[in-house]
Amino acid sequence: MSAETLAPIKHTAAPLAETLAPIRCAIELWRVDWQPEDRWPDKLEILKESVQSKSNPAALSRFWAGMRAHIKEGKEILSHLHGISHGAQMEVPSTSLGSFYDMCVNVASEVKFFEMSLLHADT
Repeated sequence: MSAETLAPIKHTAAPLAETLAPIRCAIELWRVDWQPEDRWPDKLEILKESVQSKSNPAALSRFWAGMRAHIKEGKEILSHLHGISHGAQMEVPSTSLGSFYDMCVNVASEVKFFEMSLLHADT
């Protein structure tokens, strides 16, 4: 994800449904599509083994740097969600609140998975 991805996300007084549209788009661009979640460790291990098999220290370094960048970008999205939650009006459609909750949980889960994977990586 680049700065352009997050550029349309602004803290506004717009209704929550309108405020969530750009952040939903940013999440779709950011997230890895490794569904279901219980397969994430396997997918990451396969990817890591593929990079390690090349016996290229620079490639492995880029792999870990990419993971750190993914975590950082996820935290930026969470920061925007936090800003929305503290500026949102209380009277919003329940579908918007449900969507907001789902976005928070999905992004937080993915960030935590990659943080823990990086923490326990045998680099």
